[in-house]
Amino acid sequence: MAETGPARPWRLERYQDGDEHGILDLFRTVFGKSRSAEHWRWQFKDNPYGGPFVSLARRIDDSAVVGSYSVMPLKLNVMGRPVLACQSVDTAVHPDHRGQRVFEQTASDCYAWCEASGVRAVVGFPNANSYPGFMRTLDWRRIVFPVQHTLRLSIARELRTALGIPLLPALADVFYGAGRLAGLSLNRALAARLPGGASTFHTAGTVPEGYEALWNAWRSQEVLSLWKDAEYLRWRYDRNPDHRFTYYYLARGSELLAQAIGVEIDGALMLCELLVGGRDLGVGRRLVREVGLHALGRGMRAVGFLGSDAGFFADVLTGFARRNSYANVFCGRSFDPGVLRELLPLAANWTVTFGDGDFV
Repeated sequence: MAETGPARPWRLERYQDGDEHGILDLFRTVFGKSRSAEHWRWQFKDNPYGGPFVSLARRIDDSAVVGSYSVMPLKLNVMGRPVLACQSVDTAVHPDHRGQRVFEQTASDCYAWCEASGVRAVVGFPNANSYPGFMRTLDWRRIVFPVQHTLRLSIARELRTALGIPLLPALADVFYGAGRLAGLSLNRALAARLPGGASTFHTAGTVPEGYEALWNAWRSQEVLSLWKDAEYLRWRYDRNPDHRFTYYYLARGSELLAQAIGVEIDGALMLCELLVGGRDLGVGRRLVREVGLHALGRGMRAVGFLGSDAGFFADVLTGFARRNSYANVFCGRSFDPGVLRELLPLAANWTVTFGDGDFV
């Protein structure tokens, strides 16, 4: 049995220009996949809210980055007011340096740096490997397991897997899709008779005109969420270097009544955001039906949404199958000793969506 050599010493540093090359090399070593320099610049250097805030463990003998703790600055919406915060992302420790408190020390240093810069909280979706460390050593609190909502539009893939016969799944899928089309069309016709039914459905590739008014009316109805004004959407979605997002919205003249943002993943439409003015169920359900018809017309196999709130999402997404997503726990920690520390751990205070995570 080979003997383990002595631990190679490392020192704690804070990000300086050019360190992203070593950070990305470490990311590839730890996660077995690459992340582009363009993505890193968008997420950290071109972030409109500050940073980069990245604390590093650098090995002394060869200057390699062997640990990194990164946060992505953003704002929280705290009862209608913006509060500077951050999201923990891309925590990485080289396999040769695990068990040396690299994670704890880089994270603690990064938090001290953020707090001194006016950041008042950190949130995130830690993976199964890092979750215990966040809870035990970094004073995080588990907030909620979000709910996965799925509207199936096609059954061909499942039937092919189950039967192994190419023709029968395709034929069955024609009838299944026709049934979905009829159901969605009927619901759309019924919704058109309700208040807001005179609105029109649109799609766009960038933030629609009129969104800021919708956001300003919405934000004060929340207790806690991310701050999602037009500036945030333009950075998070319009300038994202890896994905192309589509805005789906209902408008009455120049007024936006509701908006969703989606991205295609593995043949399905995943909704990243869902915002309905006044939490109007009729308007929200009509938007969701329009999105479903749009996805069906483009041959997508499903519409999905991951989120958690006080109950509005479940009421709007009628007809969707739902299950708790235990692989995507939402957690956080407040640096502020005041009201934010009291509000943050309570799931009922939060509105969380798929787009809040570092998933796309």
